[in-house]
Amino acid sequence: MTALPISSARGFYVVGGTMRPDAQSYVRRSSDEELYTGLMENDFCHVLTARQMGKSSLMMRTAARLRQSGIGVAALDLTGIGTNLTPEQWYSGLIVQLGDRLKLEDELLDFWSANLSVGPMQRWISAIRKVVLPSRAARLAIFIDEIDSIASLNFSTDEFFSGIRECYNLRNEDVEINRLTFCLLGVVNPSELIRDTRTTPVVSVSADDERHMALFSLPAHHSVIRRGDAALAA
Repeated sequence: MTALPISSARGFYVVGGTMRPDAQSYVRRSSDEELYTGLMENDFCHVLTARQMGKSSLMMRTAARLRQSGIGVAALDLTGIGTNLTPEQWYSGLIVQLGDRLKLEDELLDFWSANLSVGPMQRWISAIRKVVLPSRAARLAIFIDEIDSIASLNFSTDEFFSGIRECYNLRNEDVEINRLTFCLLGVVNPSELIRDTRTTPVVSVSADDERHMALFSLPAHHSVIRRGDAALAA
């Protein structure tokens, strides 16, 4: 076997961190196609995996494929917002990240400042519906990475995930919101995202999902849970 030249080897191997979408050493797994297909079919998706298993690399590669297919992408990282925050500051951080990813910083911040009488969760969803979606004709997939970081916040984020569920439920009433889908990524079981037992879970886990979740105990696997028209909890 011929060894790679040192310069080529340095370009081929990636030690730690997220791999570029075009990294030559990226190993495609079944989850690559599952996630891409799910988002192309406009499903709400959840990627559950252990740490350091290539979750962010999967996200970046899938995002690149979606862009090539004409679908807009915004990848948000909850750890980049911080944890020692008030709800207002946390949601403002989401808006800043979303504006940066979609080149809508001024428009989203203006909307945010003009609607201070509305709670931060409702403002966040309204900003997507009234600013982000009207600014584009194509579909949009919003990735929300490191969702397990919500455990470090000193306030409940139940309404954040309820807001995502609301976006799904509004598909029957609002044609425009059918152009929007979400992908949540982290090490948290979907049923644990909403802690208040009186609140409807963001997803209802089926027996088939439980079978897929078992993959998380195996090396180099992800589980992609897709939510089609009848699967998301109402």
